[in-house]
Amino acid sequence: MFLRRKIPALFVRAQASKSGLAYGSGRAASTACSQQKLLAANLEDSDPIIYQILQNVYPTEKKRQKNFINLIPSENFTSQAVLDALGSVMQNKYSEGYPGARYYGGNEFIDQAESLCQARALQTFGLKDSEWGVNVQPHSGSPANLYTFSALLNVHDRIMGLDLPHGGHLSHGYQTPIKKISAISKYFETLPYRLDVSTGLIDYEKLEELATLYRPKIIIAGTSAYSRLIDYERMKSISEKVGAYLLADMAHISGLVAAKVIPSPFQSADIVTTTTHKSLRGPRGAMIFFRKGVRRINPKTKEKEMWDLEEPINFSVFPGHQGGPHNHTITALAVALMQAQSPEFKAYQEAVLQNAKAFAKRLGDPKGKGGLGYNIVSGGTDNHLVLLDLKPQGVDGAKVERVLELVGVASNKNTVPGDKSALKPGGLRMGTPAMTTRGFQPDDFKRVADIVNRAVTITQHVDKASREAAEANKRKNPGGVPAFLEYLGGGENEREILQLRSEVENWVGTFSLPWESNIAYHVQYCESSIALNFAKVAGTTCVMANNLSPDNTACPVDSETRSVWLQSRDSKKSAPYNGSNNDAKISSPNKADESCPINQTGSLMSTAALRMSLWESLTSWPAPPAERQRALNKNSSNEQEIQKASNRTTSSSPTSISSLGQHREISTIPRTQQPSTLTDQKNLKETERLPANCEMESGISSEGNWVYPSEKMFFDAMRRKGFTTEAANMKTIVPIHNAVNEQAWKEIKEWEKPWESEE
Repeated sequence: MFLRRKIPALFVRAQASKSGLAYGSGRAASTACSQQKLLAANLEDSDPIIYQILQNVYPTEKKRQKNFINLIPSENFTSQAVLDALGSVMQNKYSEGYPGARYYGGNEFIDQAESLCQARALQTFGLKDSEWGVNVQPHSGSPANLYTFSALLNVHDRIMGLDLPHGGHLSHGYQTPIKKISAISKYFETLPYRLDVSTGLIDYEKLEELATLYRPKIIIAGTSAYSRLIDYERMKSISEKVGAYLLADMAHISGLVAAKVIPSPFQSADIVTTTTHKSLRGPRGAMIFFRKGVRRINPKTKEKEMWDLEEPINFSVFPGHQGGPHNHTITALAVALMQAQSPEFKAYQEAVLQNAKAFAKRLGDPKGKGGLGYNIVSGGTDNHLVLLDLKPQGVDGAKVERVLELVGVASNKNTVPGDKSALKPGGLRMGTPAMTTRGFQPDDFKRVADIVNRAVTITQHVDKASREAAEANKRKNPGGVPAFLEYLGGGENEREILQLRSEVENWVGTFSLPWESNIAYHVQYCESSIALNFAKVAGTTCVMANNLSPDNTACPVDSETRSVWLQSRDSKKSAPYNGSNNDAKISSPNKADESCPINQTGSLMSTAALRMSLWESLTSWPAPPAERQRALNKNSSNEQEIQKASNRTTSSSPTSISSLGQHREISTIPRTQQPSTLTDQKNLKETERLPANCEMESGISSEGNWVYPSEKMFFDAMRRKGFTTEAANMKTIVPIHNAVNEQAWKEIKEWEKPWESEE
C-alpha cells in the first residue's frame, strides 16, 4: 500500500537530476541548488539570531509573552489559524486595485480572499451589503483615518475629536499651544472636545456648543482611553445639526461590538473605522466601513439622494495613499472575522467585560470595602479598559509603567484629565482582552489589581530614594523620569521587585498561550470525523481545561471508549516484547492506568509537544535541530552549549524522571522494514538511507509490529530534539500518543481497502 511505503526525501531530486528536467549541469546546477537551499531553509537554519528572538529558548519575545501579564488594552493574542494565514503564500502576490479590477495578472485567488473578507466583515457586524460597504486594504488604523479624512475633506477643513489627554487618539488630531503634534492637525484644522472633569464623562453639551460655533465637516466618535460607552445617538444629533459627517472610530471596541455586548455605532455613524488586532483578535490591519445606497429623500424634489462615500474612500486608499495591499493580512483577517461570528467569541467578549468590572472594582472601591482606594477616571468601566489616575499617589504613569515592566506586567502610561502635558502623563491605562484570551477570570484580575498596588508602593519608595540621590548629586530636575529610571536601572538592587517578579512569572506561566493551549481546548472544534475519533480515543473533553480543576477521581473518557481501551490493553499484555532495547522492560501497569487511559495527575502537554509526538509516530523525524547539530559538530570545549541544546526543562515536576515508566505497548501497525533486512547505512547511497534518526532502535515485536516507546524513552526523545517538557507530562502524552496512532492506522486501512485488490 502506498501510504505504508517510505519514499526517501532525496528520491525526487535524484530522479529529476537523471531526467535533466529540474537541474542543469556545472555552475548553473550549482547556482540553482544554492538558490533552492536558500529559499527552502527554515528560519532556524537561515537566521538563528531571529529564530532565538522568536523562540522560547532564552529570555526572548515568546518567553516574555508567556511570562508577562499583558494589561495593554490595545494588544491581544491572535489564534493559530490567523498566524497560519499570515505566514501563507498569499504574501507573495502583488494586487494593486480591487477585486475584478487589478493592475496585475494572476489575482484570481487573491480576489476570492478579499471578496470573502469583505463579505465576512459585513456579516460580522450585522450589516446589509445594500446599505454598507467596506474597504479591507488599509494597513493600520491611523492611516485608515487619514484616508477617510482625505477622501471627504479638503486641506484645512475642520475636524472635531476627543482631546488626547481626555482619552482621544493622535490620529484624530492633537496640538499644543506651540506645536502641532499630529500631522492630522497640520493637514486639517482640529478642535478638540473634552470630558466633564467632575464626572470623567464626555461633555456632550459643551461638544454641541463648540460644534455649533466651529461648524466642522467631520465629528469623530472614538476613543483610545475612555472606559465608558459613547452616546452615538447624541453624537449623530449634533452632527446632523451642524451638517457634519459622523465618523465612529471603534478600533478599541470592535470585538465587543461584533459580539453585540455593547451598543453598535453603525445605527448612527456615516463612516466607521477600526483596527483589526485589538479586541477583534485578528491580524494587524484596519477596515473602513461606509454607508451606501439611499441617503435621504429630498423634501422639495422628492427625489432620492444617494450616499457618495464608496468611490472617494476607495480611491483615497488606492491609488491615493497605498499601493499593493497586504494580501496575507487580508486573508488572515477573513479568518478572524469568521471566528468573531462564533458563540465562543461572544462568550469571550462577555468575559472581557466581566473581568474589567472586577478589575476596576478591586482597584477603585474604598479600602474599607474590599478595594484599594484608587481614583478610577469616570469611577468605573463599561468596556474593556480601566484608566487609573495616579496623581493622588504622588507618582506618574511613566514611573509605575517601568516598575510594572520589571515585575512582569505590561501596561502603558496615559494622560488623564488635569494633566498639563501628554509628555508627562499622570495615569495608567490597563485592559483585559489579552489576559482573558489566556484564561484569566474575575478572581485572577483581582489578584492583578493587588500586583499593581504593590508596584505602585514600590514606585513610591524608589521615587523617594531617587530624588534624594539626585538632589545629593545636584542633578537638574531630581524628580523627573530620567533621574528615576537611572536610579532604578534593571531593578536588580530592589528586593521587592525581584520577589514580585518571581511570583508573577511562576503564576502567569501556568496560563497557556493560544497556540500552546491544552489538548482539550484545541479539540473543541474537530471538523473531520477522523479528528473527532482521535479526540474521543485520546480521552479529551471539550472544555477549557486550563480554567478548570477536574476531580482526579473522575475519568474524562466516556465509558465506551474506556472499555475498548482496556480490552486492547489486556490483549497486548499477553504479547510481550522480546526486543533487545534495554528500556523495553515489560512492567505491570499502575492501577490508575487500568481505570482510565488518561492520567490526570500529570499536567496536559502543550500543543507543540502533541504535534511532535503524533508526527514522530507516523513518519520519520528530521535531522536534529540545527542548534543542537551545530553544537555537536564543535569540539568538546563546547560541552555547555551541547548541554543547553539537549537539556531544557522549565521547572521542577511533581513526577521525577526516575519515576517514569518503562512499560511499552505493542502496536497493531506493521513495520515497513524489518531489522534483519537493514544493511549498513554507510554503504548505501544517500537516497536509499533511512532517516537521520534511524527508527530501527524503537524496536519490533515478534509479529513484526512497531513497539511504542515507554514514558522514559519518550521523555528522553523529546529532550534530545530540543523540546521543553516535564516528566509529569509523559503520564498524559504516552497513552494519547498510542491511542491516536491506533485510530489513525484503523482509518488508513479503511481508506485503502478499495486499492488492496490492485496489489
